Amino acid sequence: MGKVNNSKKISRSCLSSPGSYFLAMMLLLYFSGLYSAAPPLLSQTFSVTAEKLPSVNRQITLEWKYATGGRVLALTSTHSSRPEIVHLLSEDRRLYSLRADGILLRRSSRLKSRPQAFLQRSPDGTLYSILEPGNLAALDSTGRLIWKLEPAESSSPIQWLLPGHSGLLYTLSGRSISLYTHTGQLIWQEPAKLQPSSPPKVDPSGSIWIFSGEGDLLRIDASGISLRVPVGNEPSQAVGSKPAVISTSHSRVALATGRNIRMYTHTGEFLWKADLFSTAEDISLGVSKLYVRTGDQRIAAIDGSSGAELWNTRISMKSAKLAVYSKPFITLQKQNIETLLLYNQHSIRAYETESGSLLSDRPIPQPAVPPLILDSGRIIIGGQDWVVYSFLSPESPSRQPVQEYVSLPSLHSFPADTLTTAEQALLEEGGRSQYQMLMEELRARSEKISAVKNYPGMLALLTEAAGVGVLNPIRRNGVYINDFPEIRSQAVGLLGKYGTLASQRFLLDLLEYEWDTQVQLKIIKAIGSLQSNLDGEVLKTLRNKVESGKIPIGENPLLTTEMIHSIKAVCTYSGTVGPDAINSLMYIYRSDAPRSLRRLAMQTLRELAQLQ
Repeated sequence: MGKVNNSKKISRSCLSSPGSYFLAMMLLLYFSGLYSAAPPLLSQTFSVTAEKLPSVNRQITLEWKYATGGRVLALTSTHSSRPEIVHLLSEDRRLYSLRADGILLRRSSRLKSRPQAFLQRSPDGTLYSILEPGNLAALDSTGRLIWKLEPAESSSPIQWLLPGHSGLLYTLSGRSISLYTHTGQLIWQEPAKLQPSSPPKVDPSGSIWIFSGEGDLLRIDASGISLRVPVGNEPSQAVGSKPAVISTSHSRVALATGRNIRMYTHTGEFLWKADLFSTAEDISLGVSKLYVRTGDQRIAAIDGSSGAELWNTRISMKSAKLAVYSKPFITLQKQNIETLLLYNQHSIRAYETESGSLLSDRPIPQPAVPPLILDSGRIIIGGQDWVVYSFLSPESPSRQPVQEYVSLPSLHSFPADTLTTAEQALLEEGGRSQYQMLMEELRARSEKISAVKNYPGMLALLTEAAGVGVLNPIRRNGVYINDFPEIRSQAVGLLGKYGTLASQRFLLDLLEYEWDTQVQLKIIKAIGSLQSNLDGEVLKTLRNKVESGKIPIGENPLLTTEMIHSIKAVCTYSGTVGPDAINSLMYIYRSDAPRSLRRLAMQTLRELAQLQ
């Protein structure tokens, strides 16, 4: 054996006997030999796999878990908030709100009706679901029921519940499509033959894409079925009978039927078609690639611009679903980190998107609903075992160029091209009689429960009419010639009934400039009818109007009464009573308003206190 070099001498006083000294030297030599021995080879028996294992930061890890009172029925999340919030419905008839790091924020009281497997969130925080026996319902963040709509006896069961633009809500069944406002007002209902085995997808602009029973790719927005794209040259009956899968991005939509994949723009322009060796069972659009899982247990990457196959990998997973997690990566080249996730009832895997190589594979509890992937990379799974799990997705080295985002409709307005040339000319040059004719036509159009009413165009006309003379005053010879308070009053009234979240924001801005007290009364009533608090802006604006004296609460009892009713409606809708509402009502109570109004303000405060 080789000579051992020690920096310290071994004291003979500690090892007095020759036997003890010899034994100590043998132990030192033995452990020194083990320390300096070569590391074991990968082919030795205690090696886990012949492949090189990914590093720790590239594996899927369990972050936290939370036990609910029943099997999870539906999951949704709040993406815009920091930290992210996960909402879930459970079979124990409760709504749970969890912070993305696993902290429980709220657990609701038991709902009186059993919820079904639907849960969607509006931009104002309202949650929508279906309660047995098929009632469309809105819940606030605490799980309190805001409103409920009973289905008509002749209507078919709702199969999909989807969010739309500016707080609108779509329900789709096998025979019809319906559009509702965030307050539950039915806008229109259209008959349609939809393919039950082909789930719809919502694109980032709020439009819905679905495959119809006639074999057409449909785009549904607030104007109804706005685009119908015939698919292929096959007979429509044969194509429509095939299950289809859809995936959308900001500018493209991919449709897979059988062994064919077709790529279109959002305007329905055909880009390319790719033929596969097996049936496409699931697809997912990334930044520059399309990922597909086929029936022969393979996954493949297809170039998004040409349809050429880039790679394919064999998997041993049945009935798996694809998902792409894209994380922004700030560099001068503007790149993203993209990871491909594949999951089924037993495990979840992560793949590198450049080569298709496996990054991570781990068993998971059996999901009761499809997992939810957050912007932070967390994978939320509601298990059959009544437990909610959060897994962290791996960091993939794959780089993809950041997509150039196209111009999309914002929360505040529909696209600008909703008005015809004649309507635009009328709004710019019309007189009182022309405006009155327009309002009569809009009132008749609003009563139609059909998509032919052109809902986006109707809202645009109402918005223009509500601000005529105030937002676009025309003065001739020192006199305003387009100041029509009665026209503005009628338009504001219709906005309060059929308006969206964008309409409520417009009414808040209009209240700043409106000088006619009767129109101010209509605006405040319409704001209360639309109910939402829009991140606190509604109650903050009403408080400012009360305390600044711009609205004479002591001189106009009707205006003050409507202000109190609107504050109550907004607080009841959101389920919370903030300082803006309390201070507004206290200001009215302490003012020189009539005693009946001050008593109404205090009574409203007591009623709102029961919401807390």
